[in-house]
Amino acid sequence: MLAPTPHRPQPDSLWRAMAARSPVAHAPVSTGSPLARDLIVDVAIVGAGYSGLAAAYALQKRGVDCAVFDANPIGWGASGRNGGVVSSKFRLSFPSIASAYDLDTAKRMHRLAHDGVRVVEQFVPQMINFDVLGGVNFRKGCYPGQEIVARSQYRGTIKRRMSLANVKGETDSVMPGTELFHSDDPGQPCGMLVNTAAAPDGGVDALVEIKLAALENGTVHLGASDGPVLTFLPLPYALPTEV
Repeated sequence: MLAPTPHRPQPDSLWRAMAARSPVAHAPVSTGSPLARDLIVDVAIVGAGYSGLAAAYALQKRGVDCAVFDANPIGWGASGRNGGVVSSKFRLSFPSIASAYDLDTAKRMHRLAHDGVRVVEQFVPQMINFDVLGGVNFRKGCYPGQEIVARSQYRGTIKRRMSLANVKGETDSVMPGTELFHSDDPGQPCGMLVNTAAAPDGGVDALVEIKLAALENGTVHLGASDGPVLTFLPLPYALPTEV
C-alpha cells in the first residue's frame, strides 16, 4: 500500500471519530508503506475503502495472494465520509431483518429509517447548525431549496437553531420527530427532536431544533405542554455570536 501523502490528511469525519472510540482502537493498524519495488500478486486491489478491504479479507481467507493499493490512508475516500445521501432503505429487506433478528427489531428499524427521512425534510441547514459545522456550502452546488437556504444565510435572521438536551424516558418513546412545547405558549410547537440516544447517566440525550426565543425563559416540554421537561446542555461547539 502506498504511504499517506502529507497534503491529503484523513478527513475529520464521523467514521474516524467512531473508529477512535472503538474497543479495539488500541490494536495496531498498518498505515502502509511506499511501494519501492516490483510486486507480483495474484490479485491487485486498488482502493482501501470498504469494498477493497472486504475483497482483500475474503481473498486472504481463501489463501489468495493479494495486495491493496491506495495513494492515501485507509478509509480516506468515500468510505470515511458522509456522501450526504438520506435514504429509508436498508441493504437487507424487511423479511430478512425479521428472520435474522425478530419482527419487533425489523419494525423498529423500519420506523427509525422513515422517521429519519421525514425529520430531515422539516429543516433548512441553518436550523440544525449545518452552516456552523461546515455541512453546507453556500457558494456551490445544486439542490432543492438552495435559493431559500442562501437567502436565509445572507439576508435573513436565523430564529431557530439546534440545541442539545436531556429528557427523562427511553429511546423507544423519546423518538425523532416528536414535537416540543413551551410553557408560555402551549398551543403550538416550538421545536422538534432531530435525533436521540440513550444517555450514559440516564434518560435520553437529544438534538433538538428549537426557536431561540424558547431558550430564553420558561420551560420546554416533550410531546405536550405537560410532558417531560427538557434540560438543555452545552453544545460541543460555539454558535455564531450574531445569532
